[in-house]
Amino acid sequence: MWAVLRQVVLLAISFIGVSAFALLVSLVVFPPPGDTSPIDTFRASETVYATSPRLIYYGRKSLRVPGERVILLGSSNVQVGFDRDAIADRLPRRAVHNLGIGDANVTEIGQIADLALASIGKSDLTGQTFVIGVWYATFIDNQSRWTGAKADSFTTDIDTERFRYGFQKPTESGLSVRISDRDADMAAIIVHPFIALEKGMRALTADLRSLFFVRPPRIDTQTRNTMVFDAGQRADALVYRAHYMKSQHLNGEQYAALEALVQRLTGKGAQVIVADLPIPAWHAEGVPYDADHRDRIAQSVARMSQLARFEYLDMRQLNDNATFYDDAHVRPKSRGPWVDALLHHIPATSDVRLTSISE
Repeated sequence: MWAVLRQVVLLAISFIGVSAFALLVSLVVFPPPGDTSPIDTFRASETVYATSPRLIYYGRKSLRVPGERVILLGSSNVQVGFDRDAIADRLPRRAVHNLGIGDANVTEIGQIADLALASIGKSDLTGQTFVIGVWYATFIDNQSRWTGAKADSFTTDIDTERFRYGFQKPTESGLSVRISDRDADMAAIIVHPFIALEKGMRALTADLRSLFFVRPPRIDTQTRNTMVFDAGQRADALVYRAHYMKSQHLNGEQYAALEALVQRLTGKGAQVIVADLPIPAWHAEGVPYDADHRDRIAQSVARMSQLARFEYLDMRQLNDNATFYDDAHVRPKSRGPWVDALLHHIPATSDVRLTSISE
C-alpha cells in the first residue's frame, strides 16, 4: 500500500516538475505580451498567440490597467485602416487598442466588446471611447456568416477560442463555465505551453505546409502601397462578395444588434463612434449591398442619435479607387485621412468637450 502511494506521489511530483519546466521554457522562448502592452491585432502574428481571435481572448491583460483608452472594433479594414501607432502618437494621454478581427459581423464585434468590458472591470465607462468600424459586410446575418449556423445556434471565431482548451463548454443545458471571460487572460498561463508549442510548430513547418496548402502569400507594406487590382481581379472580388453574403439583400438582424450594442456602451458612460468605412467606388457600384446599407444605416443612426455620447462618422467619401490595394483595404500610405477623420471626434481626454458631428 505504501509503495503504491509512494509511486503516486512521485508520479505527481514528476508531472508537476515537467509541467513547470515546460511552462518556464515556453515563457522564455515565446513570452506573452507585457502587462501594459497595447493590443494590436494587425500584428497578432508577431505574438505568441499568432491569430487575432486568440490574441483578443488571451491577451487582454493591458485592458486591466486603469486609465482612459480608445478601443477600435470592427473587421480587417479597421485593423488596416486605423493605424494604432499613429492614433496613439496623437493621443498620448490615452491607451489605444485595435481589436479588429477579420470578417467580423456585429454579433462577433459585440462579443469582443464584452471581452474588453470584462477586462476593464468597471460599470462606469467614463473616459472610454469605443470606435465601431462598419461597412455593408459587417451586417451579414449570423446564419449566413457562421458555417452550419442556425438562427439561435452558431460558433464565432471568438467562441472557438473560448471553447478550445475547455475553459468554457457549450452543453444542452447552457454554457458550462470553468474559467470566466474576465479571468481567461490570466488563466492563459495554464495553457501557455500548448499555445507556444503550436506557434513553434507553425514556424517549423511553414515550408512543408506550403507544399500541401495553397494560400496567398502575406502582403508586405510595399506591395500594399503599389499593387493594383485589374479588371479580372475586380470581377473576381465581386463574385466572391456575392458568394460570401449569400443573399442579394441585407436584413435588419445585425443593425438591431448594432443599436443594442451602442445603447449598452453609452448607457455605461462610454463615448461610442460608429465609423461608416469607405470601400473603393468600383466595389460600391458593383454590388447591391452598399446602397441597401446606406438606407439601413441611416435609419439606425436616426434612432441612435437620441443617445448621449453617440456619434456617427461617415467616411464613405474617402472612396478613391487609387487609395485601396484590394476591394476593401486602404493602402498604408493612404491611411492618414482615415486617422485624421477619426481623431477629429476623439478628445485627448474625457474632460475635453466633444466636437459635435455637425460641426
